[in-house]
Amino acid sequence: MKRVKDSKELLYALTDANDAYIQDAIEFAANKGTKEKGELLFFQRAIKIAGVAAACFILIFAGYHLIGTNQTAEPDVDILTVASPYVVVEEMSEAEALAGFRMELPEAQEPYSKIIITVINGTMIEAAYTTTQDTDTGYYIRKAEGTKDVSGDTNEYAQTELVMVEDISVTLKGDDNSWSVATWSVGGYSYAIGSQDHPMTKEQITALVQKVK
Repeated sequence: MKRVKDSKELLYALTDANDAYIQDAIEFAANKGTKEKGELLFFQRAIKIAGVAAACFILIFAGYHLIGTNQTAEPDVDILTVASPYVVVEEMSEAEALAGFRMELPEAQEPYSKIIITVINGTMIEAAYTTTQDTDTGYYIRKAEGTKDVSGDTNEYAQTELVMVEDISVTLKGDDNSWSVATWSVGGYSYAIGSQDHPMTKEQITALVQKVK
């Protein structure tokens, strides 16, 4: 009879049926013979099915209400607030404060007269030299602590050449005597110049290397 009691309470909660009507139906079925007991079991199962259906309806209605009112449950981990690894700053001093080291750059020249400074993962500074309207990037310069290649370039090049620039060993990569990447390490820092879209002559790219600190 505990199941009957539980089913009765569930039916009370899910419907507006009068208590007396529900109780009469249960007692009538319980006082009958085997056939009537089977009907009681059927009645109990019906109550359970009605309860499951009602619960599903409640969940669907609640979900629709949340969507309609633009409300969502708060996740255990707020993935929406994960910080971007790229932080664009206005001044080099801001980038230096974030990355924890200083960086010197060559002056911007036409047609790439604008410098966009970005701190990547809080450990690397990148300066992208672009046109005034940001429609084209001529080249970028990077600096980070350590000795790893920080160019971010995984392309295969036909030519690789090691050159000396003011006692610094610089690796150049490119095609047809035009150079797209320059990488070097000195004083505990790694540097890179990337000019993949506009490859440079050896003189042009090494002149930039001389001005990066």
